[in-house]
Amino acid sequence: MKHVRILAILATTLMVVAAVPAIAAPPSESGVVVRIADDEGFGIFPDVENGYWVFSNVTRDAFCLWFDNMETEPPPTNEDADDVMLVFASDAVVISVHAGGPTALHAFAGDGPGDDPCSGSEEESALTGDVKVHVNDNDGPNEGKRANSFGDRGQGTLTDADGNLYHYSWSFRGLWNPEGTEFRVLHDFFNLKARGS
Repeated sequence: MKHVRILAILATTLMVVAAVPAIAAPPSESGVVVRIADDEGFGIFPDVENGYWVFSNVTRDAFCLWFDNMETEPPPTNEDADDVMLVFASDAVVISVHAGGPTALHAFAGDGPGDDPCSGSEEESALTGDVKVHVNDNDGPNEGKRANSFGDRGQGTLTDADGNLYHYSWSFRGLWNPEGTEFRVLHDFFNLKARGS
């Protein structure tokens, strides 16, 4: 469960896949780059080291409402998010997302993250703040054109209910082999530290 991550670049990712044929498969040396700006990305993942579900750029309430009805409801978005940048380059779809927005840490409801972010987290957030996030994927659709190294990292300042400040950061890197049959976690790190300590 430690490595379960829900990284949703929802409507934007659909645009990426739809736009790839329009680029007409540029040769790797062409240097073609297409940028699309959007604000419909969010990330949910467990921070097992510190005991929290992380809701980045979406509130727990909005996510859980959608999570229970995702077949009929549009995905939640945050209008205050920074632009999400998607980059197309070479013969594979390389996705690079720079985003930022409100992030909340909700304590695990039990001894661990549980079965899903909603039943596995407390309703009230323990820490809130703004976090800048960078996501990179060397083969977005995982077409097997290359070994797909992908991951995300973020950092920002969070505040608890008493107004104490914390520095929060994480980084994650995974790898699919070109056939998409083997997954390895290369790096998975979280750091939560009180400011001034």
